[in-house]
Amino acid sequence: MGLLSSIDGFADFSSFRFEAQETPSNPKILLPNSTPISFSIPNPPSLLTLKMVPTPYNEGRLREQVDRTRLILKETPRFRDVGQQQGGEDGDEGKEEKEEKEGEKDGEKEKPPKPPTPPNPSANLTASTRRFKSLPTPLSHPVTTPSIKSFYSSPNPCFLPYALDLSKHNKKHFPAHPSTSPHLSLKSDLLSIASTTISYSSYNPPPSNRAIQGDVAYLDVTTKSDGRFGVTCCKGGFYLNGNKEDGVDDRFSPEMRDGGKVYGTILGLLVGEGVRFRKVWKRAVDESIRIESKNSRADSSDKGGMDSCDIAVKGVVQCFPPKASFTIDGDGNVGVEPFQPEGVGEGHGKDKTRAENWVMKGATGNEWNEEISLCRNMPATTPEERLARARQIYVVTQGFHDAGVSCVQGVINGTIPPVNEHDVRSRWVYVSDNIFVSTPNVEDDTYHVVRKGGEDKNTGNDVGNVAIVGKKDLDDVRFFMQVMVEIEGKRYLCQSIAPGILTGGDNQDYLEYGKVEKDGDFKSDPEVQAIVARTFGGMGMVGRWIGGVEIYGPVEMKGLKGHDGRRYFLEVTRLTPRDANWVPKEEGGTGKLESIKGKDVPTSLDDGEWTAMVLRRELVEAYKEHLVNEAREKVVTDVKAKIKQVNEDFEKEIAAKVKTYKETEEKLKEKECAGEGEKDEEAIKKKKEERENELTNFAKSKQTESHKVREDIIKAADAKEKEAVEEARKKGSELKYNVNVFLGVEPDEKSKEDWKEDEEVARKLAVFAIDYVVPKLTEAIRARGGLGVPGDGEELTDMIHNHGLNCRYLGALARKAIEMGAEKPSNQVKGVDDIGKDYPTTSVKVPGAWLDILEIEMAARAAKKVLNGYLKSDVGNKATLIASFLSALVTVGQETVGETDTREEHDGVLYEGSTEDGLQWADVWDKIRCEVGRRFRYNLTMFPGDRLCVPLLRRVLIRSGITLTARSYGFDEPGKAMKHGTFHPIRPSDILKITPMVKDSQEGGGMRAWRRGQGGGILWKDGEDGIRSAVANIQMATSKPEVGRASLGNAYTTLLTTLQGYIDIAGINSRFVLSPLSHINTLLSLAGETPAALQNMAKYLSVSCAVLGRDHYKTRMACQAVAQLTADEGVHDYAAAFLATAIGAGYMSGGDRNEDNTRDIVKIGGLVHAMNGDGFGIIEGAVSGREWGGMFDRLDALRSAGKMRAERGDAEGAIRNEGRVGEEMKRFLGPAHTEVANSVEITKGYKRTLIEKNVRIAKGEENGAGEEGDGKK
Repeated sequence: MGLLSSIDGFADFSSFRFEAQETPSNPKILLPNSTPISFSIPNPPSLLTLKMVPTPYNEGRLREQVDRTRLILKETPRFRDVGQQQGGEDGDEGKEEKEEKEGEKDGEKEKPPKPPTPPNPSANLTASTRRFKSLPTPLSHPVTTPSIKSFYSSPNPCFLPYALDLSKHNKKHFPAHPSTSPHLSLKSDLLSIASTTISYSSYNPPPSNRAIQGDVAYLDVTTKSDGRFGVTCCKGGFYLNGNKEDGVDDRFSPEMRDGGKVYGTILGLLVGEGVRFRKVWKRAVDESIRIESKNSRADSSDKGGMDSCDIAVKGVVQCFPPKASFTIDGDGNVGVEPFQPEGVGEGHGKDKTRAENWVMKGATGNEWNEEISLCRNMPATTPEERLARARQIYVVTQGFHDAGVSCVQGVINGTIPPVNEHDVRSRWVYVSDNIFVSTPNVEDDTYHVVRKGGEDKNTGNDVGNVAIVGKKDLDDVRFFMQVMVEIEGKRYLCQSIAPGILTGGDNQDYLEYGKVEKDGDFKSDPEVQAIVARTFGGMGMVGRWIGGVEIYGPVEMKGLKGHDGRRYFLEVTRLTPRDANWVPKEEGGTGKLESIKGKDVPTSLDDGEWTAMVLRRELVEAYKEHLVNEAREKVVTDVKAKIKQVNEDFEKEIAAKVKTYKETEEKLKEKECAGEGEKDEEAIKKKKEERENELTNFAKSKQTESHKVREDIIKAADAKEKEAVEEARKKGSELKYNVNVFLGVEPDEKSKEDWKEDEEVARKLAVFAIDYVVPKLTEAIRARGGLGVPGDGEELTDMIHNHGLNCRYLGALARKAIEMGAEKPSNQVKGVDDIGKDYPTTSVKVPGAWLDILEIEMAARAAKKVLNGYLKSDVGNKATLIASFLSALVTVGQETVGETDTREEHDGVLYEGSTEDGLQWADVWDKIRCEVGRRFRYNLTMFPGDRLCVPLLRRVLIRSGITLTARSYGFDEPGKAMKHGTFHPIRPSDILKITPMVKDSQEGGGMRAWRRGQGGGILWKDGEDGIRSAVANIQMATSKPEVGRASLGNAYTTLLTTLQGYIDIAGINSRFVLSPLSHINTLLSLAGETPAALQNMAKYLSVSCAVLGRDHYKTRMACQAVAQLTADEGVHDYAAAFLATAIGAGYMSGGDRNEDNTRDIVKIGGLVHAMNGDGFGIIEGAVSGREWGGMFDRLDALRSAGKMRAERGDAEGAIRNEGRVGEEMKRFLGPAHTEVANSVEITKGYKRTLIEKNVRIAKGEENGAGEEGDGKK
């Protein structure tokens, strides 16, 4: 095999991984550039085919490829310098060989010691190995970072991560003897090859939209024969681009040239695309092979003959385009389509400084653990000292936050090698910038309490729990700083490194609590044991004996002691028990969810992911509060029953007395009629008064008596209630739970009975969640008529978390909503006359918007899970995959080929890209539905469909960190049922970037999109205490008007101090300033300072847009608040504009049944009416064309529109509106209700107005058009 034919067919096996698959044929190994090699195994357990799956290029492998290619071009087989050849002198190595031969002839003759050899620049080429087959894998040796000058000035810097013994090869086959000197033309060709330069382009790094399409870097290659051209390195290899950076006509054009192809190596590209270079290379190779063969024949007795003739290209790393499998013919050609990128970064120009920073990026060497420890040890006696301490802690945690993300990006790009590359890939770990990077792995769990599938959730729990415990700011409890980073479907955990933990050696005794080996002993230092009991026992966890040790926290938690003398805890994976609702009933679960049936719902809860599902701490607090409320309600119920009995006894006694009185009066009357009674009128009158007084006095005495009894009952109840509440609170404070139940942990004999009680406590908490919290929350949504429906998924998440529910209960909430009346959109309401038809039996039902937002969030979370599964595969152009996936989300079906052609012809757009790389619509939605059924035990009713496709797309983009280019996607075209045709309506070029998602142990909360400089946490208790104090003062001002002004003044001063403190710590554009700004706005509004409140809310809106985004629910609420304040100031047009902004965000995030939008439209109608516009038309369109949760909300809006019509002179329209209002009120409230009577009176007033108008028209005092048309705008 010659050099030329082997260039693009040779593969370095370190760049491949092998996958075994069962096949019906004999086992085979597929090798590149050869036919499949069959082999046989005696009694094989299964038939296997080993497939070599190529590893895509990244920054690390690119730099190795550049280094190897530079070496090959410089060390191409060549002769010694002409001067040396003419002088007939051998080189140093030739002299050494002569001396060795002479020594062999002289036998045992002693030779004088050799003088020390001077440094040889090529010595590093022979340091590692003498044979290519013994080369180490690329990442087993550190890469020496070259200088910037070498990248941009030196033709061939030749810095190497490993060695190739090319100098020995040259010496052996091309000895420096005049008799074997080559022709001058061969030397000229070799010098031409060696003069080739490869440098990194000033256009590096690729812009985000090109990186997501597979671009790794850009090269600038110059050959003596073909000149200068740009090269793009993509995941699959290299191709010529249209970049120019000659200083005259600079142009950034990274896409492939017309007719180009992808090459697996840089040398392959040079030979394939450089016409003159190919000729020069072929001439040099042919002549070299001829001489090499001649010398090998002459030296055939030396080691079996000829050495590898293609040693010059042994260093080339070949990387085929990424596919699950591929075929290779005899010429080394790969049977796949070439990579076709599209789209460029807007405004991306060459920048040498930026490119140099990209080339030289590396570790900064921060001592993160020491820095955060020093900050925590700062004095905190005075407010000024505590503020300075908080500022320094924020600076360090923010720096670690960003450094962790940079480390993960380096791992993905290949610039940070694993420290244990010989281990299995799933257990690779990395160290850079004193940050330890690993991937979630349940195999490292000593007790194996979490099964495979729950590793990501378990790691997220650990990070979140460290934030919870860390906020306590305890001196004797320290944790490693942690950042969990998710990018392109994979999660990484970044941790600070404690001194001595990784470098202490095998004999370093750093473990003080826990165990690292499954069969080892559980270590428990008494001092550490006391710290654990005090810290975690104080958080509600009970100690149980396991393995001879009383364990309070998670059984797998460990305590370490570093060289700095500080103690650190890690693997704090649980602070509450496992959720028993998600435990199979046969393993002790509640069985509440296993009875749920459905097409996509699994029949069993046997899922590894559920082993990491724990109860929320908010649920435990809600349960404690429920105990108090239950105790209070029990006393109140008892009091009501007793008072009711007293009232009934009182009424019975009065009734009996009245009955006796009436009977007496009837008897006296009968006697009087019979002439037997008293004759004296005065006496009769006096006796009657006495009887009446007796009755009255009896009633008064009984009333006084019963009142006293009621007071005594209430007084006793107050004391009893106080006692019951105290007892309930004590019971709640004594509530202890075991965080290790339902996980297969075996307790010691002394704790087995307690363990059963612990399981019962965990089951009670789980039952409380599904049987009490879920119905109560749904009832609250229904009772408020939609006022409490969240506007988007993040607001929904915050709401249910505050109620103690995790998002896996979204399915339970949706089922309860349907049970209470929530349903799909109704088409019954067509206009004002149809209002009420969608409320056939009740005036209040669960809003449809509540069901919408629940299903949007479930579908979005399931879609992200499915997308992550696709992204974990080693695909080159991820933009292609993402575009087809997102297109499937926003479409209603799979297009046929004919439909695709028709649409593209109609739209005038041809969507480029290989259809083989795109995902099928049905496959995407099948996986999403199955994931919803598995994760939420619910069957989707709204998806797939086009009504909620935009909110779903938005939520998936936010949760995945994907950014789309801003353009019209056709979502707003009415009546257009879009279908999925490869990349429609979202194209690969629309995918701008994927932002890492992060979760920080210093700030807590869930995963959010990473933004440089916006991470880290604030540990400043003065700020938290200040906000709590201000809120208490504001509440006092509203409940006690006599102290209101003073309370508001105190609260205002406290909030300003707190706000300034957060600005000093994190800056004005940080999420921490939003809370004090919000409370300041509430305070100013209560004080009636509208201009000041408006100015303050404008600041809030500005910060919210900058930090949270323009479509965040807090930004939308800020727009609504600004609109209300501007309306109060009489600036109606600005108020309407802000409301319109809020409505746009509401449509995008919550769908067309978002009730905040409907109310905002009604408000806009009022503003338009105030500006003499057609406001009543806007309101009527809102109430008749949209679904509301409460019927009476809609009727109130319709009545307002009627009043506006009356003011505009349209009495007939006002009568129609009020008639509809009265009719519906009569249906629900009854004809005798005061609201019905009020509606009748309002209608009469409109009728009188209409009669007066008709009279004026008849008299000619007014035209028939009235004023309705004059005021429309």
